[in-house]
Amino acid sequence: MKYTQHRFLSSCLMAGMLALASAPALAGGALIMKTGKVQLWDESQSLDGQTRTFDSDSGRTFALAWEHRNRRGMGMGIEYITYRHDYTPSSTTFGQAKTQILLFSARKYFNASEIVHPFFGVGMGLGHTSVTGGADIDPDINFEVQANTGVELRFDNIGFYVELKGLYNDSDGPSGNRYDPSGTAVFGGMSFIF
Repeated sequence: MKYTQHRFLSSCLMAGMLALASAPALAGGALIMKTGKVQLWDESQSLDGQTRTFDSDSGRTFALAWEHRNRRGMGMGIEYITYRHDYTPSSTTFGQAKTQILLFSARKYFNASEIVHPFFGVGMGLGHTSVTGGADIDPDINFEVQANTGVELRFDNIGFYVELKGLYNDSDGPSGNRYDPSGTAVFGGMSFIF
């Protein structure tokens, strides 16, 4: 089951990137690679009827985005985000929750100067979390929404990217037996503009 859901998310990512890359106006594109931290909105959650305390900051946090940018400063694209939060389960084994998100996003960039480009954006897509370490949580695929703001510093074809992001996951399942990966994220990285 887990393998099928991972293949589903990977297939959606590849199909979306191919569809966007085949657009005739590809000249205004950007590839963005970011890393950072995601802080859960709820660090103490009930899994299998027991309260589990999760690490405040995420580990192995990475994001990859591609977007087409038009001359009016609008960027439309697709973004893949992955992060994990460790927790101490009731047994002595190690536990973690790994989240993967695939979003279709839109950003509005402003020309504060030739180099400085602040932006804000929104996005929606699908999120998948698998929990290991003793908690019996069904790894659902749920609806995901994001809002973000930040700034990109552009130097010819390379940019430096800082972003603050809110990620909301519409977790479902019975109360006391679901994991909510919603949180606030801070990312930094590089953009390759073509």
